[in-house]
Amino acid sequence: MKTIIHDALLKRLQGLQLEGFFSAFDVGTVSIERPKDLLHGDYTTSVAFAIAKAMGQSPADVAQKIVEDFVIDDVQISVMGPYINFSLRDDVYKKALADVRKKKDSYGSTEIYAGKKILLEHSSPNLFKPFHIGHLVNNAVGESINQLLRVSGAQVTTISYPSDVSLGIAKAVWGMHEKYPHLFDEEKDLLSTMKAVGDAYAYGTTQYDQSAEVRHAVREIAHALYAHDTKNPYFHLYEKGKALNMTYFEMMTAMLGSEFSAYIYESETGKIGKELVEQNIPGIFEHSDGAVIFEGEKYGLHTRVFINKDGQPTYEAKDLGLLHEKFKRFSPDCSIFITDHEQKEYFRVVKKAAGLINTAWEEKTQHLTHGRLGFRGQKVSSRLGNVPLAEDVIATITDVVKEKIAQNEHSRGTVCAQDIAIGAIKFTILKTSLGKNMTFEQKQALSFEGDSGPYLQYTHARCKSILVKATVAKIASSQEAYDVESRDVVQQVMLFPENVERAITERSPHYIASYLLDLAHAYNRYYSKHQIIDKDDHAGSSYRVGLTDAVAITLKNGLKLLGITAPDEM
Repeated sequence: MKTIIHDALLKRLQGLQLEGFFSAFDVGTVSIERPKDLLHGDYTTSVAFAIAKAMGQSPADVAQKIVEDFVIDDVQISVMGPYINFSLRDDVYKKALADVRKKKDSYGSTEIYAGKKILLEHSSPNLFKPFHIGHLVNNAVGESINQLLRVSGAQVTTISYPSDVSLGIAKAVWGMHEKYPHLFDEEKDLLSTMKAVGDAYAYGTTQYDQSAEVRHAVREIAHALYAHDTKNPYFHLYEKGKALNMTYFEMMTAMLGSEFSAYIYESETGKIGKELVEQNIPGIFEHSDGAVIFEGEKYGLHTRVFINKDGQPTYEAKDLGLLHEKFKRFSPDCSIFITDHEQKEYFRVVKKAAGLINTAWEEKTQHLTHGRLGFRGQKVSSRLGNVPLAEDVIATITDVVKEKIAQNEHSRGTVCAQDIAIGAIKFTILKTSLGKNMTFEQKQALSFEGDSGPYLQYTHARCKSILVKATVAKIASSQEAYDVESRDVVQQVMLFPENVERAITERSPHYIASYLLDLAHAYNRYYSKHQIIDKDDHAGSSYRVGLTDAVAITLKNGLKLLGITAPDEM
């Protein structure tokens, strides 16, 4: 509705300009806002100020001129001094609630990318290392972007790019052979085994730095991995470790609500990337001190090595190979990938080099970045340390949630503490605009009454509880007995589609997070002032139940866009 009003006002002003009532105006000054006081309507504009200033006239007189014979269907237009106010008629609100309840799970979906093929890469792990907090952040952002793109009408393919061959992995394999030679023969749970793998990597790294003999051995292992030399005595250990790591990765991402259409492994892209580099020497790449480099300074960037002195492709060359495979296998209209913001400059170089090979690789690729997550508050920060593992983060916060639930005498039904913990973590990540660092403040993040994921989950559960009671009381949902005091709630419900579209086009989940808080606050204010189910007011109860149903649908759909579960009970 906001867009309809904006476009109608713009058309009105252009018509008045053509009629000579005033001179040219800046289209950018035509903005529609929501007033703080509902007495000023549902929307308002102060455009008369800008036009009056340019003409040297009274803003109030200009506002009166604009509204003469100005009509918008289902909208009442009025003037209050220099402000033009737009009030939606009651039928608009009734239709809006009916529309939400009719569309249900599809409410908020759009067709802005209908027919487009979008490839999304996120949660790409370094195998032979535990899934740490950085991976968790990446997954939260990636899954939310995934959900947003899926309601845009696009055909979305999600992939992960596991790093399965590198000098670091060779260090881990050597460390496992030396410290845990029977690791995969022992009966251990997956998480314990993965922690041993992480310990082996740390041990291998330390020994590599201290011993020339170990460095030689590790480089031999790395060579065997790159060459896929199955006869190498370390190769079987590597294969077992890779399989275990992928099982672990899929377990962790499934816990977080993600799944992937396909994988492209680093071992596949290294050879392809190396060939691409060699095919473009000279021209794009140059020999330098036994290595092959890309001189980024020519493009305002920095120089990076694409083939090292050992003749092996670096991460840069592998990422070239990855771009090649993405476009070869999936032919996307847009390819998006997500990394930590520290890698922003690195990927600017890779994209530029890739674009010189194939312009589509640069033009159709979009790089999104996220910040880093820190912890503060009581048990969480003290137990997790500096670089916590994802499973430790989830387990620790889940324990705190369980304690909180046990202390809450109003808790009902079976509550999944892990869903609440994951919701708290994800909301902390996603309420912040991409690229900025985040802090998990324990008290705030786990509050059922504040600006948090659990608060939104609790509000949804409250709505569902009311709907169950309405069913028992045989009160059907309706929107007919419209209650003007619910206007703020209905307005918020109506704003959902435009917030979804903005989050999609700007690749910014934080718009959804902010919006859901506004919706929950509006509904809870209304709930605190009104008895939703009143046996002496059947018509009013039916309306309030219908309103509650629309809020529950909107909250559930919005939380899904953030990758957060919407529980029916808490």
